[in-house]
Amino acid sequence: MQYFLFLFYFVLILIIISKSKFLKESDLGVKVIIVLFSLKVLVGFFYGYYYSLPEQEFKADTLAYFNESKIETDWLLKNPKTFFADLFTNHYSKFLLGIFECMLPSSRSQMSIPYNYLRL
Repeated sequence: MQYFLFLFYFVLILIIISKSKFLKESDLGVKVIIVLFSLKVLVGFFYGYYYSLPEQEFKADTLAYFNESKIETDWLLKNPKTFFADLFTNHYSKFLLGIFECMLPSSRSQMSIPYNYLRL
């Protein structure tokens, strides 16, 4: 069923591309646009296949974000009140300054650029 839906939508988009007045009048031409769209879909397949391999899973930020989004979506559907409360909650104790705390050296002597040059 998934393959049928993919083929159906793929062919439907190709028909829309070929019938589009805007794309017919473009300098590229409909055939080139269809080839470029098909190439984009094919590269997407290879991207998905490559990063779904077990040795590449830890490098796949796209799949990591997708898996995290499934958890967030489940949270939204099951408990929307806490989802939106968390969405508008500041998780940094010092507003945005808390983000950069781990990047700052603990003392001025550890800085690679002398502190006097950084003062205004």
